[in-house]
Amino acid sequence: MEVSNESCRFETSETLAAFVASTPLLSESWKLCNAANAEGNILTQHGGGIWYVALPAVNKLPSGEFVELEAAGEGLFSALRRTSAAGEPPQMVDSEMLSLFSSMFSLIHPQIMGCMEGRKLVLTGHSGGGAMASLTALWLLSYLQSLSSSSLHVLCITFGSPLLVNRSLSTVITRLRFNRNFCHVASTRDIVPRFLLSPHSPEIARLISSSLHLQNASSPEGSGRGEFWPFGSYLFCSEEGGVCIDDSELVCRMLVMLNARTTGALEMEDHLKYGNYVEILSQQFLKARSFNGGNVSESSYHAGVALAVEAMGISHEEPAAAEARGCIETARRISQAPILKSTEISNDLGRFLRCRLEIQWYKERCDASTEQLGYYDFFKRGTMRSNSRINMNRVKLAKFWDGVIEMIEKNELPFDFHLRAKWLYASQFYQLLAEPLDIAYFYKNRKPEERGNHYLMQGNRPKRYVAFDNWWRERPESHKKKYERTRYASSTQDTCFWAKLEEAIENLDDVRTETDGCKRSILWEKVVAFERYADELVRKKDVSIDVLARNSSYSKWVEALREFKSQMSPDSMETM
Repeated sequence: MEVSNESCRFETSETLAAFVASTPLLSESWKLCNAANAEGNILTQHGGGIWYVALPAVNKLPSGEFVELEAAGEGLFSALRRTSAAGEPPQMVDSEMLSLFSSMFSLIHPQIMGCMEGRKLVLTGHSGGGAMASLTALWLLSYLQSLSSSSLHVLCITFGSPLLVNRSLSTVITRLRFNRNFCHVASTRDIVPRFLLSPHSPEIARLISSSLHLQNASSPEGSGRGEFWPFGSYLFCSEEGGVCIDDSELVCRMLVMLNARTTGALEMEDHLKYGNYVEILSQQFLKARSFNGGNVSESSYHAGVALAVEAMGISHEEPAAAEARGCIETARRISQAPILKSTEISNDLGRFLRCRLEIQWYKERCDASTEQLGYYDFFKRGTMRSNSRINMNRVKLAKFWDGVIEMIEKNELPFDFHLRAKWLYASQFYQLLAEPLDIAYFYKNRKPEERGNHYLMQGNRPKRYVAFDNWWRERPESHKKKYERTRYASSTQDTCFWAKLEEAIENLDDVRTETDGCKRSILWEKVVAFERYADELVRKKDVSIDVLARNSSYSKWVEALREFKSQMSPDSMETM
């Protein structure tokens, strides 16, 4: 075990904390937080190419009672709700904090919109203001997901912020890879970040209320560890330094361990002295620190773990040191696991290369066939027997990529995995080849009574393709260069082209039979819209030659549309 530890790339949670503290982000965020708290207003500041928005501390803390996230209304968190898996518990957030956020949203919204022209935005807040900053960041990240493209990078830094969400919502935040957008700075002596993890005595509740001049701090009766749950990265700090942990299970263990160390002689001023901690972190990590780990092994691995425990202000003689050491060691293993996992699936990708190549060869044979049907229509009209090998390859590749998406949702792969050129282009090549086959399979097996049920309707399109679309939109600028085509693309660039065509075919058929003038006009508008869209794709040569094959579904639709128009009088065309 010792050899394994030493052979891995050495990186401790203390090293990560040092990096965060060495940037101006913490100090600038705290300065603006302090000013916002003093003025009681939302403050913005621009410097170093970064917009900072600080939300003031509020005179309330979480109530300890949950309400569903959708209670905010107006689709503010629609991306979070859409990401829930079937059968998952509802996404819950503290009722008091959500109510405050909803009441403040009319003030928050214009401030955020005013900073949208920048490339980097830091949202920050202290105490209850940190909870407001977290909700604002969740709303903004959800909003940015709905945009076709956005280059805005969002980071939320909170100081002494209370827990806010339940485990289900924390899981969804991880699944959406929003974890990396949150850094919660928490003093190991500050009870507020862990107050809702387990019940405390009424005396401690009154101490918090009187020290912070709050209206509603109370002991959260019955709110056990399984309810409120952390998300994002936590920078645990003390007068000795800091430690970063980004796994929610381990953060929860650490918070519970710190709760166990809480005594009646709680020093509430620790909740108000984050300025001191920021200064200590910035100064201490700029100079070498002496370390005396007692009887700890002299290996760099064990020394690093012991140093991290010391950075939390926990003595090696304390019973809590063993629990802290276990959390830090586990965090280190977890941080290395994504790198190892990405290497494993790289090997798997190589094993599935033949499946992709066989589909590619099949497409080339279809496109070259004298039947002039094209790739999509050959697969859709072919028998199960003639398509069996290609269908088997289609299913194998789908299973592989679904597994990749699942690992990403579980945070088992590096956070920037989807932006790496290898995986960005591998997923794109796969989607260009495979999605037309999935669309063909869908319509080939759709029952007559299911007419009107289309591939692009919610729940029909596999989520892997939705993820790939997002990856492609988020790709670095260096991969977004587009050149004028001089010949038709090898694969149609809109992978949903055939699904849109199937809807257009059905709409044109319905125009012929619809007697209601209003409905007929709506159907005709859809037909004309698709015609313009397809013409533009063809003009740009963003379609493959199979689209223009003489007997393809698209060519037949163009013929049918031309014939329909020729039968219509000019007056009837105008009324539609």
